[in-house]
Formats: sequence, structure tokens, C-alpha cells
Amino acid sequence: MSSIQSLDSEQLAAYKADHNVVVSAGAGSGKTTVLSRRYVRLVSEKRLPVEAILTLTFTRKAAAEMFSRIHQELSQLDDPWVQEQLQRFDSARIATLDSFCSSIVRGSCQTYGIPPNFTIDEAKLKQVAKETATAFLMEHQHEAALRELVAIFSFDRVVSELLADFCLYELPVIHVPSYEALARNQVDELLHRINNILQRLSDIFAEGARIDTKGQSKGIIAIVELFQNHRNLAATYAETDHEGLLTLCNTIAKIRKPGTVAPGSDSEQVKDLFSEAKDLCPLLQSLLFFYKKRDHIQRLGFLLDDLARRFNQKKRSEAILSFSDLIDLAVDILKSSLPLRNYYKQQIRAIMIDEFQDNNEKQKELLYLLGERENEASPGIPPPDKLAPDKLFFVGDEKQSIYRFRGADVSVFKRLSQELNQTASPDLPRQLSIKTNYRSEPELIKFFNQLFPGIFGNPEEDYEASYTEAKPDPNRPPSGTIPVEIYINTAEEDEENLTAQGTESQDTGQEPEAFCSPSETEALTVARRIIEGLERSEFRPGDVALLFRTTTHQSVYERVFRTIGIPFVSADPRGLYLDAPSNDLYAMLQLVIVPQDTNAYAAVLRSPFVNISDQAFLNLMLRIKDDPWFEPFSDLPDSFWVVCDPQDRTRYTLGAELYGTLKAMADTRGIADLLAWLWYETGYRTSILNDPEMATTVGHFELLYDLAIDADQRHLTLAAFLEELAPRIGNPEKIEGDETDKGTDAVTFMTIHKSKGLQFPVVIIPQSGAEGQALRNEKPYYYDESYGPVISWKSYNRNSSDKIINPFFEKLRESEYKQTHAELKRLFYVALTRAEQKIIIAGNRKVSQKALKNFRDEYGQDLSSLEAALYIKPKDDGAKISFFDLLALGIDQVSKDLFSLQPIEPILLTDRGKALTELRRRLDSIQMVQSGISGSNNEDWQQSFYNPPGISPIVPVNISSRITSPTAMERYWQQMQQSGATGNEKDGISPSSTLLPKTSRQEAPQPLPALAVDQIFSASNLELETIFGTLCHNVIQNSLEDLGDMPSPQILAELEKLNLQDEQKVLLINTAKSLAKSFIQSELGQTAVKAKPLLKTEYAFLLPLYQNEPKPILIQGSIDLIFETPSNCFVIDFKTDKVLQSEAHRIQLECYQRAAQAFSDKPVKTLLVYLRNMQVIEVSSRLNDAELYTIAQEAISVC
Repeated sequence: MSSIQSLDSEQLAAYKADHNVVVSAGAGSGKTTVLSRRYVRLVSEKRLPVEAILTLTFTRKAAAEMFSRIHQELSQLDDPWVQEQLQRFDSARIATLDSFCSSIVRGSCQTYGIPPNFTIDEAKLKQVAKETATAFLMEHQHEAALRELVAIFSFDRVVSELLADFCLYELPVIHVPSYEALARNQVDELLHRINNILQRLSDIFAEGARIDTKGQSKGIIAIVELFQNHRNLAATYAETDHEGLLTLCNTIAKIRKPGTVAPGSDSEQVKDLFSEAKDLCPLLQSLLFFYKKRDHIQRLGFLLDDLARRFNQKKRSEAILSFSDLIDLAVDILKSSLPLRNYYKQQIRAIMIDEFQDNNEKQKELLYLLGERENEASPGIPPPDKLAPDKLFFVGDEKQSIYRFRGADVSVFKRLSQELNQTASPDLPRQLSIKTNYRSEPELIKFFNQLFPGIFGNPEEDYEASYTEAKPDPNRPPSGTIPVEIYINTAEEDEENLTAQGTESQDTGQEPEAFCSPSETEALTVARRIIEGLERSEFRPGDVALLFRTTTHQSVYERVFRTIGIPFVSADPRGLYLDAPSNDLYAMLQLVIVPQDTNAYAAVLRSPFVNISDQAFLNLMLRIKDDPWFEPFSDLPDSFWVVCDPQDRTRYTLGAELYGTLKAMADTRGIADLLAWLWYETGYRTSILNDPEMATTVGHFELLYDLAIDADQRHLTLAAFLEELAPRIGNPEKIEGDETDKGTDAVTFMTIHKSKGLQFPVVIIPQSGAEGQALRNEKPYYYDESYGPVISWKSYNRNSSDKIINPFFEKLRESEYKQTHAELKRLFYVALTRAEQKIIIAGNRKVSQKALKNFRDEYGQDLSSLEAALYIKPKDDGAKISFFDLLALGIDQVSKDLFSLQPIEPILLTDRGKALTELRRRLDSIQMVQSGISGSNNEDWQQSFYNPPGISPIVPVNISSRITSPTAMERYWQQMQQSGATGNEKDGISPSSTLLPKTSRQEAPQPLPALAVDQIFSASNLELETIFGTLCHNVIQNSLEDLGDMPSPQILAELEKLNLQDEQKVLLINTAKSLAKSFIQSELGQTAVKAKPLLKTEYAFLLPLYQNEPKPILIQGSIDLIFETPSNCFVIDFKTDKVLQSEAHRIQLECYQRAAQAFSDKPVKTLLVYLRNMQVIEVSSRLNDAELYTIAQEAISVC
């Protein structure tokens, strides 16, 4: 069969397997290909109808891709049976596990009192849970147990983090346990543990009391006296002993453990006994504290039974279920209804399930019920020996099980092969492996094979994964490059207090120099490495993915990349509530609801909605300072405006009109309509687009708009919506998004969890030194499977020094630590194996001087602190662990030719701006090389720069039909000038002779002074003149930005590509430097120098032109030089032309003049600077917007 021709031997074995089997498929091994082709074989060779094959995947996207892939492969077969199955392919059972469970439940849910039109709506369920919990708490507010919980945790936390959380995540919809009975068990267990500790303490005191103290130290004698005083401690708890036991624990806590003692001596025995007693006392204190609450515990059990009944009744009446309800109901239905089970067993003759490592015991039970032999009718879950021998085909990879927080249990997958061994013939393998990695470069696979054995080690527990060596694609030759780069910041200082503590500054009494935070320094380093890759054409922005362990510091990366201009898309943006759009829109709406909100008023006045000057803003804030009932945008006397900017009064008046309109609309319009009006109709969106540094935030509106639509659907008032939004504003809260839009050439930001199943040429793992949070129970309760909800009781006396722990949670802490660390290893594996060609690992790792000394003593004194940071292994008992800690477990076994190690150098805060500017300049140079020097027309790259991607595209995918550039418009205009007509008479646009003054049309070219480089041009072509112009611009740019007078490396690299002699290259560079120097020393050049920091070179813009159509034409381009003086905004376009002909650049400068209005509110002067003789020509605007729009429209139409 043709479909097997491209399968390797391991894939072929899985493809042909007709018995129950587990297929362990490593990263990049082509398991999707095997699944789809096995499906095709089952149809074409086994003659199974499509309804008889159940194929289950982990996500809807994976199911859709599998459906499409199988349909396509079946379509290629010329077989009547297959063609018949294609006609019925819409009934194929290719779905997610949740979707399949839903189909089972809908037919039988009425038995459980659930309407068949139920929905799975987690958001609605959260709302119902909170409403039910609030009503329940209010109704039972007299209950002493609940009143104490509110005193400890607050009303809101009891509602959301205890009652609602319990309903959502711990309460089953069927077979609900008695929480009152579980509470009684909990109390009994507390007493049992107390008595166990008391028994041990009694034994310790009795044994210690017999030790001879002769010749012992005072400390040892005091401890023995303590033993003697309590030698008769009761081994069972009595209520009358409660306070005495607490006093005993406090007494022991105050006594220090003995220091060094002689081995084998009586002193050592005393020390060991006392140490054990001292370690037992904190747990005993907590157990006593919890047992004192036993009446509350039992009463809460009774109350939770009532809450459970209410919430489950609410779910039934509103027909809302959760995903966990689906699997519980599906399993119960198949267990209890033998006729229905038999129906599915007869209907489904083959089951294939992908990504089974991310499933759990309950989901396995469902598959066992479906896989039962047809002649069997097990009363419960069928044991493995009752399963049909040829029905189940599991695919997964234990190393990629990373969804434990969703209930995944990797131990279920690991036990499968042993269980299925009971269903297959002894000569058939119960487990198959597919080890060839077709995704990654051979060098990367070699790196994996040397690294991961040290990380995964030899697993002893079911929850630990083992590593099997991967094989490279035999047909893929090695690239010969270093596949892994490691960047480490070895600074020991904390993130918030990173300062240079040099002895020199301390001796001189100077303030220590402040550095950028480690996160920002790391982000700058990663950005620099990406730019280097772009400069060397190693990769494109769209090839790169930053995979985060958590998104805690993602907002730092977003800010740095946005400032530099690196295009990026984020699956879960962190900057939504930090950036201007959210804050400005929130402030404007808040001012409507609370007019006296000073903070909102201040934000509105400084936002693009009003944008008054600093002086006017300060005066206005001082004016309303002592007036708690001020009215926003109230009339102000003429005297107020005397000291303000002349435009402030107009802006204030327009702001007042906007505010008044919004207030009127708020009474009749929905929240989404109000947001859309503020965004589009007030010009706010245009102001964002005209600011290159803010353009990437334009996609934030879509997220806010979605929130507004959701609020409208929930019938929230504007006040309620803003109340929900208020805690998020100004916080780097993560917004759960969908997969990133890769329609644009942009760097991807996403979590490692979301990257599962994806691949990227270059994978960057940032924040690799982050250790995560220590394991702790953040909620007011901990759910124990044996004892139900265990409240984390605390003293509501805030001054209490008692450290009360939840004893049920603490008992499982060590196991939780081990399971968390085991999953982190798997997460690291998933992150690294997303890479096709290169991996970059970056982060901070602290190395103490003691650890460094011990490391050098063992491995050699010549090892640097950087090498130590890479190789020093983590402590075995470490509660928190980082990716660098994991890397250290195996990196010593990796060949040094497979990775490079580089430091992340600290950056002074005073140098931060310079570093950002330098990176932005280099990025601009890349774009200039891409679109100008090389003559390429790379639209994707240019759109990434000038139409930066946010969370969603700024415009539809086909926006290229409405985008043009000043150069394209100028080219079209000149062609029309030469032909004598614009071609637009039919649209009401007059011929070119009336568009420009007669003197302009008849302008004769004026020769300009010759340059020594002209002889090189005459012997070359026009492209060299273009490169020379770019070279001059680049040298002027570097000079203005204090980067010296040499061209950038990118420009020099372009010169090297040309067929020029060395002396010709030198002449070109020296001439460019001479022209640049002449401009800098000119009066205009000195004006520009003095304008810093209100100066930008290569200022990128996106100019919208509106006419009668709802969508604008967008003009994208960049201005050579723009700066602001107290009286004017200057736009300068440099020319190295051989002749002076200013009107030849008319359209270009008309666009620049309009784009400059987004940079400054000063009058704009648009200047041509001819560098050959430093002649400056001012070109005033003469076209109206309609004429410019028509030229843009026609330029697009002819392209």
C-alpha cells in the first residue's frame, strides 16, 4: 500500500499492530502520521466503516486536523468501499474525549435529572457558583463556624476561594459523598494523630529522664530536667491537658538544640531525643489547634452537604455542566446501563487515542468500558483480562505529560503496558516505541541524548518519566553549527535591589550605581541576540518562539520588544492592563460614572482624548485639589488660560464636548458600543497607530471589546463592568488567549504548555533561572480525598505568633514536591524538543561564594563563576527548582562542542536608554537593508515593522490591497506627470496641470556639484547610487545618536557584497562621512543636535487616509529625520541626487507633513536637504486630503 512507503520500521510496526498496544512516541516522531495512516488501513484493508473507528484527541484543533488529514488520505484511494465511507465521513467518530463523552451523556442524562440540552460553560458555572455561595453565606451568617471563617479570611475569600471553589472543583454532580461523615472522619483522624505524637513524646521523656547528667553541660542538664518533669506525660489526649500541652510545646520551642557532642555519648542521646521532640511540637500545636475547632469542623460538614445539594440542583435547573461532570456521567452511564454499553461495544470496533499521557484513571475506565469483550458484562470497570484483545491503540509519551494541574496522571499511562499484557498473546509486544525525531537537527538530538539521561535519571516512582534515546532522521545531514546557546546572569542580588556595591563608591561616599533588573537585562540580551540573528540572516522573526515557564515576567519582555520595535505576537498577553489603551479607556468611562474621581480625570486630561500641556494640567489639578465636588470640564475663566499653551483651551473644549457626548450615550448604549465609539470615532485608534512605540498595543482593543461584549451579555451595568475591571488596571495580569496568529512575520510569545504539539526553528527559553513558587496551600482549605475539605484554620488574632499549619496538607507536602519536580523535568523536555534548529536558554542563576568554593575545590580552581553557575548541581532537598537547576543535572555529560556559554552582562540604568536606542537603530537598519538596499520587496517583513501585530491583526488579512507607500505614490505621480494626465478625470479629479502650480510643473532640473564618487556610479548602475544615499543617511543617523561616524555593520556588509575595489569602498565611506559632517556642522544640523531628546531618525509611521469608504488607505513609510523645537516641528528628507528638482519629491513630502502631526503639535516645516551643496528647500503642502487619497488609491490599483 502506498501509504506505508514513507514509514520507518518503528512507525510501520505501530501502523500494522492489530492488538491492544501502547505506542510510546517521542517528540517529532510522526505519531500523527502513524495514527492517520493506521485509520486509513483500518478502513481500506480491515473494511471497517468510519462509524466503527473511535479516534480521540486532546484538543478540538487536533481533532479538526486529524479529521482533515484522514479525509485527504482516504480521498486518494481508488476503492469503491473507501469512496462509500467518504460519503459518510461526516459521521466519523473523530473527536475530543470531552465531545465523545457529551454524546454518551446526552442520551441518558435525564436519568440524572439533567436536561439533554445541557451546555458546557465554565464561565457561566463560575458565576453560578459565586452567586450560590454568596446567597448561602448570607443565609447562614448566624452560624458560628462561618462567622469565624469570615473573621479569619474575609467575606470575599470565603465566598470565592472556599465555598465557590469547593463547588466548582471538588463537588461531583453524582455520587456526592456525605461531607458531614467526612468531617467526623477528619476529627477522628486529628485525635488519632495527636495521640500518636503524645505516645512518642511520652516515650521520649521516659527514656530521657533515665539518662545520667553527671559531668554534663548546663544545656544538657536542663533538657534532662525537662524530660524528668514530664516523664509521666499522658499518652492519650484529654481536654483538661490541652492548655498544658500547648505550654509544653512553647517551652520546648524556646530551648535551643545542643551543639556538637561526642559521638556515642549520653549527650548525643539527649540531643537526638530532644531534637525529635522539638520537631514534633509544631505539628502537635497545629493538631491541637485544629482539634479545638472540632465542633466547627463537624458543623461545616453539615453545611457543605446543604451547599452541595443547592449547587447541584442549580446545575440541573440551569442545564450547565463542567468537563469533569461529563466524564463522571459517561463512565457511570456505561457502568450502570449494560444495553447502552453493549450498543457502543458493537458499534465501535477500534479505538485510537492520542496524547494519552495527559489523561487519568477515570478516562482510562471509560476506554476499558468501551473495550470490553462483547460477551462480557462486568458489574463495574472491566479488568484487563476482560478486554477485547484487538481494540485499543494508545499513543503517548510519558516525557510529555505536563497537565497535572488539569488532572492528568502520567502513572496511568505508565501502567498501561503491564495491564494490556493480560489481553494480548505472549508473543505480541505490549508496548511499541517510535524513537526517530524528524523535527530537530541531528546536533540537537545529540544534545538531548547526552543531557536528558542526567535529568530524568533512573525513575523509581510511577509519576517519574524515563528517557529513551532518540534517533535522528538518517536522511538529514548535520548542519555543523552549535545548536544550543546558554546565557547566564550570575548576579546574586535580588530582582528588586540590584545595585552595584563596589568598595570604591563606598569609600568615596558616592551613591551606588543602579542597574536594570535581571529580567529587563535578560530581555535586552535576548532582543540583542534576535537582532544579531536577523542581521546574519540566520532566521526571520516568525521563526523564533519565546516559551515561558510562567508569564510572571512576560510583560517585561513585551515592553522591551515593543520599545525596540521587534514585532511579536503573544498567546497570553501580560501588558493589556499596563499599557495606555486600557488605562485611558477605563479612565474615560470611570469619569462618566464617578465624575469626582480625581485620578480618572487626571488620566483623561493627559490622554490622547484631551492631551493638554504640562502647565495647564498642573494648574487644573491645583485648582480642584481642595474641591471634593468639582465638575469635570467645567467652564474656566479667561485668566486661567493666559499662562497656558495657546492650544490648551481648544483641546479642553473638545474634551468637554467628548465627555458630554459620552455621558449622554452612557444612558442608552451598551458597554461595547461605548468602547467602540471611544476607540474609533474620537480618533484614539489613529493616535495609537501614529505612534510607532504604541502601535503594537492596537490589538488590545479587541480583548477589551470582548470583555465588554461579555459584560453586555451578562446584563452588567457600566458601573458593575468598571468595578470588575478596576482591580486589573495597572496590574500585569495574564489574559488567556487562543493560539497566536502566525499570519505575520513576528516573534511568538507563549507558555510551554501552549506550545505542546507545535514546533519552531528557533526556541528561546527565557527566565530559566526562575524557581517558581514554593509549594503552599493558598486557599482557605485543602481537599483531602479521605477526609474532604480541611479548613486551614488560623488565629484571627493578627498579633499571634503561633505558626499554625494545615496538618493534612503538610502530610502530603513531600510527595507533592516530588511530583511537581518530576513534572518540571517533563516540562523542560517539552520546551527543548519544540526546536528544529537552535535553542537559546537564558536566565539568572545565583551562586553563593560557599558553593563556588566547594565546586572549585572539587573540579579545579581555574573554573569561572559563569561555568560554576552552569555546572553546580541543585540541592537534593530544594523546595524550589529552576530550569538551570535541571540543566545542571546533565550538562556535565554534554560535549562542549554542542553548546556555547555566555554571560548576561549587567546594564546600568543610566545606559538603558542608549542600549534600547542602539538596538532600535540596528533593527531599523535591517529593515532598510531588506527594503531599500537589496531592492527586495519583502511585504511580510515590512508589514511586521509598520503594521506591528498585537493580539489580533490591526486590519483584515487582505489589508495589503489598502496599503501603499510614499515611494509608490511618488512613482505613480511622476508617471502621470510625464504622460500629462492623472487618469482620474472620471472620478472628478482634474488633470495634473491644475493640481500643482504652473511654476512647479515647469521646474527645470538644476545641476548640483559633482562628487568624487560619481565616477564609481558611472561605471556601475543606479543601485549603487541608492546604496550611497542609504550610506549617507546611516552615517548622519549614527552621528546624531552619538554612535560615531562609521556606518553600521549591516551597511558595511552590503558594501562587501558589491563588486568594488577596496579603495572604492573607502571613497564611498569617506564621502558619506564628509557629507554627514557638513550637515551636522550646518545651522540646521546644530538645531537638530540641540533638539534631543525630541528627535528621531528613521521615524516609522502608518498614516491613514480617509475618504468616503469606511476603511482607510494606509500609507507606511519612514522619515529620515524629525525633531521638535519650541516653535516648529522639522521634517528633513536627505537627498544625494545629482540634480535639484524639489517637485520630484512632492508626494513623498506631502505624506511626511501629515505623518509629522502625530509626532508634534507644532507647525510642521518639511525640508529637502541636498547633501551635495547643503542646500535646504522648504516644500509646503499644496494638496488636499482628497487629492492625496486619490493618488494613493491609484498607486495601489496599478501595483
